Amino acid sequence: MRNKGIVLPLVLLCVLVIISAVLVIFQSNLEPEDFQKSSSFQQLLDAHCEKQDLTVDDLPILVDQNIVEVNKMILFCTSNPETSYVKVNFNNNDSLYLYDDFSEELGHGGEPSLGTVGPIIKDDKDVKVSFFLFDSEFTFFVKRTRMYGRGTKKLLLDNGQNVYASYTHLLIDNGDPRLVGILERYSTPVDEGSNDLSLSKEGYDQAVYNTFFSDLSNLKEPEKTAINQLEQILGAVNAK
Repeated sequence: MRNKGIVLPLVLLCVLVIISAVLVIFQSNLEPEDFQKSSSFQQLLDAHCEKQDLTVDDLPILVDQNIVEVNKMILFCTSNPETSYVKVNFNNNDSLYLYDDFSEELGHGGEPSLGTVGPIIKDDKDVKVSFFLFDSEFTFFVKRTRMYGRGTKKLLLDNGQNVYASYTHLLIDNGDPRLVGILERYSTPVDEGSNDLSLSKEGYDQAVYNTFFSDLSNLKEPEKTAINQLEQILGAVNAK
């Protein structure tokens, strides 16, 4: 009886060793394209973290370079495994981010680079467009504040996993009289007697939305062209 008690665990151990060896051999024989489809997005990124040698061809994502040309890939790897994300730089000095539900964004100033930011303008199934206001000095001086659009797109991979593209594009530059006129109503002087105004009251997001985006069929310039450009870039990014 004692021998049987020893033999059974040994048999199970041998079976587990054989299964593990088969899986290792199987994965080592996978072509790069097969690896993209059989492993998670995070495992793929982690495999390139140390050497930082990720290319667009390694990704399970296709970028239509007839629309926008990829210049360089920057891989952001955190101290935690399987929490990475990718910045895709284009030749026109623009960029977008690729990430999944496990990605952890590294700290930086300003709005987050991953995900939707601000009130949503459009929601077309897998594509969302929102807007937010930004001042590079973080003081939100009215005449220095710009409006940006943030587009996000959900990409369904062959293995059933969701990966997301996040892209930010300037909609309205600072000094636009329409934007300034709205923001002035929600501002106060920076200093007593100063002509410089800074956003200080709540409610301006809704006022901006009502003025610029309440009727998407009647968008004005330059925001109309800017949103079209944003959607064009997102349209160039798809799952393989």
